[in-house]
Amino acid sequence: MPPSHVDGQSYEVVFVTTLVGTGARSRYHGAGHVDGPADRATFTFPRGVAYDAHRRVLYVSESVSGHRVRAVELATGHVTTLAGSGRPGLVDGVGERASFSSPVGPRARSSRAPSRCRGRSSGAPRSLSLSALPPL
Repeated sequence: MPPSHVDGQSYEVVFVTTLVGTGARSRYHGAGHVDGPADRATFTFPRGVAYDAHRRVLYVSESVSGHRVRAVELATGHVTTLAGSGRPGLVDGVGERASFSSPVGPRARSSRAPSRCRGRSSGAPRSLSLSALPPL
């Protein structure tokens, strides 16, 4: 697309599209927590996104009433919850036995070393090791 011009400045036009999720939202608690295909998955206040180029996965942190870290497989659009029960807390564990309080700012390693997704929970840095998880 040709650049747009506003107030004498040239800007590249970017097309925006919904990658996954229904876009549904309730008044107080986001859309809820539904894993599955891109056109049926829902998120609760997604707050941060990180891209893992090696696995071709997006990691999405859900804050406020979500308290989860989720993965979006880019090849299929399938959404999976990696960790967090949906209840706030600061508990180490596997899958839903782990708890977060409004995780934000996930980060993914770009190397071939085991990937990690980092967020902040209750002021404490947290690390989510993905090396033990089955392939998405």
